[in-house]
Amino acid sequence: MDGDMAGGSVGTASGASGAGKLARFPCGPKTKYVVILFWVIFAACMGPLAGKLGDVQENDAVNWLPGSAESTQVYKAMEGFNNPNEAMAVVVYERREGLTDADRERARNDVASFAEIEGVEAEVQGPFESADGQALQMLVPYDMGEKGDGWKKLPGFVEEIKSFDQPGDGLLVHVTGPAGFNGDFADAFEGTEGAVLLAAMCVVIVILLITYRSPVLWLLPVLSALAALSVALGMIYLLADGGAITVTAQAQIIAAILVFGAGTDYALLLVARYREELRRHEDRHEAMAFALHRAGPAVFASGVTVILGMLCLSFADMNSTSSMGPVLAISIGVGLCVMMTLLPAFLVLGGRWMFWPTHPNFGTEDPSERGVWAKVANVVATKPRPIWIGTSLALGALALGVTQLSASGLAFEDSFTKTQDSVVGARALQAHFPAGSGDPVIVMGNGGKSQEMADVLGGVPGIVEGSVVQAPVQNGLAYIEATLEDPPDSKAAKRTIERVRDAVHQVDEGNAHVGGSTAVALDTQDASSRDNKVVIPITLAVVFLILIGLLRSLLAPILLLATVVLSFAAAFGLSSLVFTGPLNYAGADAGLPLMAFVFLVALGIDYNIFLMTRVQEEARQHGTRRGAIIGLTATGGVITSAGLVLAGTFAVMCAIPMVFMVEIGFVVAVGVIIDTFIVRSVLVTALALDFDRHIWWPNKMGKADYVPTARRSPEDGAPVGAPAGAPAGAPVPALVGIAAAAAAAAAATPAALTEVTTPDTPAEAVTPPPVVPVSAPAAGSGAVPSPSSGRNGTMGRVTTHENLLAGPPATLLPELPEARDLMDSGTDATEVAAQFPDYSRAWATLADAAYTRGSVVESYAYARTGYHRGLDALRRNGWRGHGPVPWEHEPNQGFLRSLHALGRAAAAIGEEAEAQRCFSFLAESSQAAADALAAPRS
Repeated sequence: MDGDMAGGSVGTASGASGAGKLARFPCGPKTKYVVILFWVIFAACMGPLAGKLGDVQENDAVNWLPGSAESTQVYKAMEGFNNPNEAMAVVVYERREGLTDADRERARNDVASFAEIEGVEAEVQGPFESADGQALQMLVPYDMGEKGDGWKKLPGFVEEIKSFDQPGDGLLVHVTGPAGFNGDFADAFEGTEGAVLLAAMCVVIVILLITYRSPVLWLLPVLSALAALSVALGMIYLLADGGAITVTAQAQIIAAILVFGAGTDYALLLVARYREELRRHEDRHEAMAFALHRAGPAVFASGVTVILGMLCLSFADMNSTSSMGPVLAISIGVGLCVMMTLLPAFLVLGGRWMFWPTHPNFGTEDPSERGVWAKVANVVATKPRPIWIGTSLALGALALGVTQLSASGLAFEDSFTKTQDSVVGARALQAHFPAGSGDPVIVMGNGGKSQEMADVLGGVPGIVEGSVVQAPVQNGLAYIEATLEDPPDSKAAKRTIERVRDAVHQVDEGNAHVGGSTAVALDTQDASSRDNKVVIPITLAVVFLILIGLLRSLLAPILLLATVVLSFAAAFGLSSLVFTGPLNYAGADAGLPLMAFVFLVALGIDYNIFLMTRVQEEARQHGTRRGAIIGLTATGGVITSAGLVLAGTFAVMCAIPMVFMVEIGFVVAVGVIIDTFIVRSVLVTALALDFDRHIWWPNKMGKADYVPTARRSPEDGAPVGAPAGAPAGAPVPALVGIAAAAAAAAAATPAALTEVTTPDTPAEAVTPPPVVPVSAPAAGSGAVPSPSSGRNGTMGRVTTHENLLAGPPATLLPELPEARDLMDSGTDATEVAAQFPDYSRAWATLADAAYTRGSVVESYAYARTGYHRGLDALRRNGWRGHGPVPWEHEPNQGFLRSLHALGRAAAAIGEEAEAQRCFSFLAESSQAAADALAAPRS
């Protein structure tokens, strides 16, 4: 059917097409080359800049803090006393049997060797021997430089120190302290961007291969994603290099994940619609224009929602978090633009062969999957209230797992998935020296109060006695250091910092500020706690407003937002149980709840937008309950594939040997899976079914007097599609009817068919009841236009007048006497269709039976099959797309009945343009059939 019916749009002027000019630009016969050339040049220019993004990363924790934090102010003020870009390496020599003279001599010799290492500009301090005579420590300062490049050099610096070790002599040497820990951090991220990108690409390719079943088509979304990544990272580099934003290694990795994950999601939605339109349009450019015109608004709304959700991170106090908002928003925005422009240009450049080995040729039957989600929808429709209550309780039970996880920050030794040498060194240092050695607490303030502040500092519990050191006052500033008794990254050390601040702040006119790495960790924890309280409500408010704007409702947005929050809580709770159970993690980074929440709310509401916009569209035609079933059936497959892509790309972050990255990747992946398979398909659908029209309150669709379009009377109030003579208000099967607007729509160029997903009901499973067909309105009745009422009343590209003038001979389908005898003898139509799949009468009978019992989508599937079987037979018998198909010839009746049933079902599911063409083509091919089928058949 699609080939002939949709053909009317081929070759029409752009102004007459249902697709707008904007949708035509990326895929025009000439403009596609402009689009491709633009993106190729843009990506080529941005590519080299993208490769330099690591040079402007800010991975020092102090740079992540807001300027108002005490530790940040100390960092900025200490330049006159110490190099603020200096990282101290604490080298620990340990022999548990007791140090030898050779060990001491070796350590003294290493002092000179370490001083010659590039980047070591200040004096090397030590070696200092422990009181138990089992260990030595040495402090080696390393200048990391002004930018993040020095941070990337830390692993090499640490390895150079270790190169002086002499394995086998029994003396253990470890590098710990700030330089050691940060070196291990940098080493964990070194090469990670490329590895994660490759892993994400592999995941995307595998899912695309499974989805498309084509060895070629997957190349285009992947190439488009690579172009988007190059442009996005290049733009981010320019902003970071100009000081507009702060970029971290984490942000760069997540940006790459989002470009591939979200970008591929948009590609899946577009390609799915494009494949449908290729079967309805002979011209692939026209098909893509319609695909963009119809899929574009939903994809755009989804992308904008995610962008605004990411930008909510800009309200965070933490620089690393607030700057991540623009970084991720740019990534999503570029990915959206590329997938809506470059990918369409690539697709129309390649043509239908890109879908090999299956080609969506003009006029062929759509082989798309159709069954799982229709069955899910029907199951949910049986008892929606118990289902949504039970699902909510189950998700709520999972959410209780959040009580098992402490998201107050991770100690250095708990930050890696594998034990690092810096952690082993820290344990050795703690065993033989004060645990805070090499990483002091710093107090700066009024130089005139230096001694008073030093005295107060020395008396604070948790400060090593006699460790307070004052530097000479410079420019009126005092600089004081002291050693912590506890490991600098421990909770006990943070409590000591709090006591130090309380004490030194009491010094009159001291203007004291407390810094150091422990103070940085404490300020990070406090800022993250503040961000959770501020950014999360802002994100919810922004998403809520977007939903109100899209759905023009208040109750639906509230329910959708509640489901997404519940989905996040369940995902976080389940993940917490995994982290504290099998993975045995000590806790979580303080920023994990916020990052996971923003990602899951923005991405989760993304899928709900896809579903609910379709549900609302169908609800306008058929009512909310039926609209919810059709919406889930129509969107289930592509959204599931999109969810798997996004979950898979985030899951690759679990390969990074950093606990924070594993946790964020795991939480988001689990959350997307829960949202895709449980929240969207079960919970949201059940809520829509149970609340029915009330879900749209205060929209007019939620009012009791609202009548869905498909059930409105065009003239006398009788439901459209009811049997002839039915009184006004007579009940009809669900979804029956043709919109009164069909007549007006027919006066314009017919719109291309829209996507319809049908249930996969096996023929052998259906036992049709006696057929009580529901008639379509007769031609010229007003409900369905007559063949001459439109500009092109044909199913093909030849107009009605051309057919009449040409006078082609009648086409007769071949006799199938055995199949006819079986049907006449009362054999089940299911069995006849199985034995004689080309016998359209059997399919038409099944379609009538399904329609009578209210299964309109199932009826559509049967009618479509019967139509295509008959159409193929007509073509084999010389039919050229137009000409009479006599009703009097019995084999032709199955084809014509299938055509009528297809138009009737299309009208019932809201496809008025398709229905109009069916009935127009029916009247053109056989007026006798149109007359016979317009009234009830005996």
